[in-house]
Amino acid sequence: MTTKTIGIYSAPAAIRLPELASERLASASSKPSLISIDYNGMQAETAAAPIKRYEETRQFVVQDCTHHRILKVGHDVHHRLSEVSRSQQHQAVKEGESRVRQEMQRATEKRLADLEKQLAMQHEFKIARLKQEHERIVQEKILETETAMRKDLIEAVEKEREDGKRRLKEKEDELNAWWTTEAERQVTEAREEERAIAAREKQKLLEQHKRQIVELKAEEKRIREAALAKLEAEKNAELVRELLKARDEERRIREDLQQQMQLQLEKLTAEAEAKEAELLAEIEAVESAHASTRQKRAAAEEELIRIYQEFETFIDRVLRLNTGGEGAFLLPYTDFLRGVVDAKDAEKRQQQQQQLESRRTSIGTVTLQRVQLPSNVRLVTDFP
Repeated sequence: MTTKTIGIYSAPAAIRLPELASERLASASSKPSLISIDYNGMQAETAAAPIKRYEETRQFVVQDCTHHRILKVGHDVHHRLSEVSRSQQHQAVKEGESRVRQEMQRATEKRLADLEKQLAMQHEFKIARLKQEHERIVQEKILETETAMRKDLIEAVEKEREDGKRRLKEKEDELNAWWTTEAERQVTEAREEERAIAAREKQKLLEQHKRQIVELKAEEKRIREAALAKLEAEKNAELVRELLKARDEERRIREDLQQQMQLQLEKLTAEAEAKEAELLAEIEAVESAHASTRQKRAAAEEELIRIYQEFETFIDRVLRLNTGGEGAFLLPYTDFLRGVVDAKDAEKRQQQQQQLESRRTSIGTVTLQRVQLPSNVRLVTDFP
């Protein structure tokens, strides 16, 4: 039979100490010892009272019961504290997750608002710059058109004036020639008698000549005014056509810009939602791993406590020491296990926080693509 050595005592593996003690007590009780007494030379034998072992005394029994009660109370207190600690840890995990979700939601909303403001500012800046450029080009076109039309008008007026002068000169020459011929003929035909008639006729011809000159001047003025009105109408029609064309081009470009900005905003919103879903999935995975770790830790703690209790019971039953604390060397392992698991949980939480920060940074560094306009496109926003 194999034996186990405890201190300096070698006991069998089947633990026969209680059996040996009970056998000795039984033999002592079945065969009481006799004591010889000599009274004045008379011999007498009396039975001696049985001797109790220390483990069977009331003092030892009271101490043993008290020791077991104290151990039970300690076990109950330890179990209650463990339950409170686990509930506090679970509550702390829930609060941390809630704070992380709230911070992530606030960061996403703030980033979207910043992007919207940035897009609005860029759009206003581009519209203002294109408006200035268009105003400058329109002014240049107006000046060029006015200069060209003024030059054409001056040339037309000068040409019409020269034509009028030429026609007037030809008419005057024709009338003068006719008058000279007619006067000479009348003078030749009617000398003195017809001189008065010739003078009247001459006066009539002069008045007719003056009326014709006035009519020619009025005709020249009417023609000049008609030419000026025609040129002004053509200039206004050309300006209206240019402005309408520029307005249509501006409307088309504005619609394209709004469509591009809407598409870009939708794309950024979709990317932010996708990143948020990835972060939530990672948080759920970490929470699941943390719950599994807590279950394993609780199982390990229960196993250590069970081993501790069994070891205490084993020592109390085998050696009958009942001093308590023989299995206390196992308790630090529960603290060590708890510390290791808490350290791992802290490390995982730190990694999760770093990942959240890096994702926020990546969202923050998203840049907007600038819309490039063709060099020949100008926006028109103000019209006279």
